Amino acid sequence: SPDPFFVEFLRKDVSKGSALLALCEHLGLDASQQVAAFGDGDNDREMLQQAAVGVAMRNAKPLAQQAADVILQWTNDED
Repeated sequence: SPDPFFVEFLRKDVSKGSALLALCEHLGLDASQQVAAFGDGDNDREMLQQAAVGVAMRNAKPLAQQAADVILQWTNDED
């Protein structure tokens, strides 16, 4: 079956990456040194780029895979 279709409306300065940075600032962490982020969708790209280690699932969208430092051998469909 085809992938679900989503439309997201966000301000230009809002993304999972900006949320990650805000959370890390609140917790006193350096995202670029102390955080690993996992993602599979186009909306995960900025988060994967901000993290010290960005990890994409094997079946991640191409933008997520391009942003990741590591692509896992597993998909997000496996238990």
